[in-house]
Amino acid sequence: MNYESFETNSNIEYLENGVKLEHFGITEHTDEVESLNELYGTPEIDADVWEAQENAFFSGILCETFVARQLLDRDLSSDDIRDIAEKNGWYKSECGNALADIGNVLEQLGLEVERENNLTVKYLAEMLDNNEKVICAVNSMSLHNPSFDVPSYMRADHIVEVIGLDATDKSDIRIILNDSNDAKSGTEYSIDTFLNSWKSSEFYAVSAKHPEEQCYEQ
Repeated sequence: MNYESFETNSNIEYLENGVKLEHFGITEHTDEVESLNELYGTPEIDADVWEAQENAFFSGILCETFVARQLLDRDLSSDDIRDIAEKNGWYKSECGNALADIGNVLEQLGLEVERENNLTVKYLAEMLDNNEKVICAVNSMSLHNPSFDVPSYMRADHIVEVIGLDATDKSDIRIILNDSNDAKSGTEYSIDTFLNSWKSSEFYAVSAKHPEEQCYEQ
């Protein structure tokens, strides 16, 4: 499995250096789950654009590729997205993207992009319900090993696209991801596993949509 390094807005050290972050707890996130009761997003459609990660430090590029394919009527490859990112200094083959630069290619392609910390599950569901495409920074070790609790010094090392949130079964709410480091598209994870992994980036997400689409009210 290829672990990646990302820079943040406030600290440009790479994530494997283990710079400590003060993480918000997940209680406020799990409390909001009770208000969800349906399938959010279009996972069956969005899973079709997935491809496996073959190069190290490439998950950010692939997630931007997934979103570009979903929202734009253009035949864009991951090489196309990488070339744009490299040309503008947003991607380095030896270390990947800076976290703050993920979404820059999508903006250049004409999409409206927002970056936010401390998102809640409810807000994530609302974005999916609003036809937005959502990219999240997670800790790969925790995501793929549910029993592993991310300690405060471990930071996000992987980028995934959230393509669905299935709350139709209150006893087993699932997050559905296009994860380039998985064996297939549309992989489902329990909400607790996802939150434990997502907290490593302080619940950071990048969302993209067509500029003409109206925002929902917060």
